[in-house]
Amino acid sequence: MIKRLRHTAKMGALMTVAATGLLVAGATPALADTSEATARAARLSLLGADVLVTPGCDVEHPSDQSLPPVVCNATPGSGGQPTLATGLLAETAVANPGSPPAGTPATSAACAGIIAGDGTLQIGLDPAQPLDCSFTGSPDGVVIDLGGLAEIRADAIIAECNATSVPQGGVATVTFVNAEVQLLVLGIPTGPPIPIASNPAPNTPVLGLGPLLSINLNQQPADTPPPPPVPGQVSTTALNATVLDILGGAPVLELALGTVTCGPNVVAADVPVIPLEGLPIALATVAGVGVIALVVHRRRRLATETQI
Repeated sequence: MIKRLRHTAKMGALMTVAATGLLVAGATPALADTSEATARAARLSLLGADVLVTPGCDVEHPSDQSLPPVVCNATPGSGGQPTLATGLLAETAVANPGSPPAGTPATSAACAGIIAGDGTLQIGLDPAQPLDCSFTGSPDGVVIDLGGLAEIRADAIIAECNATSVPQGGVATVTFVNAEVQLLVLGIPTGPPIPIASNPAPNTPVLGLGPLLSINLNQQPADTPPPPPVPGQVSTTALNATVLDILGGAPVLELALGTVTCGPNVVAADVPVIPLEGLPIALATVAGVGVIALVVHRRRRLATETQI
């Protein structure tokens, strides 16, 4: 009798272990290689109130290899704002899947800004090539009026970024094509134009504008709050211009032109098939499977012994 009980207990334990193994094998988390990017052509506010915010492109890929890249292209209008006197606002972003752990990493890219009215802005979608922005436009196709104090003229003003999951991180840059700032008094040019560098370093101010006007180029998050950079994420605004209020209130005019963000693109484990809150149910299921298997085994054995 004791020998039979030991055998029964042993068989029950073995069947429970087998059921547990199947459950755990099915619950092993898979790797996901996600990618994301955003692009916004312009944000304009007067006296602290937004008067123009372009819709923006916001893309994200869950790294499902059966799904194509997520692509967004838009050419929003200027909303009739005289500030953006001439030029075509454009924003585009793409998120490509990856195949972890040893395949092509997930990549993302974004471009945004202003180009000549007959120009185009796009991202190369060949996975074997860098996701660089390409654009066309006419000379002096962009004119931006900064509250009558200055005009910015250019062929194009573009922010771009790209990011990968392996290695995690990316690069954000800006491009000014034949860009310059012309200071004005009552609409009349004063002095020679101030040239803008083609590829300014992060957070480069334009000098010589006077106390009422501030222009910052390639504006990127600082290393200290607020806010701190997100690990693995890169972003920039091609041009941030502020016309100050001499009374110390909200700026008369504030323009953020060409804002892009790429990443963070991450290789990470998916949520396990059995979440922690479902563990008690899963364990009960395993125990039930073990008991049922044990009963079936005993019945078969008794039937065999009866026949003998």
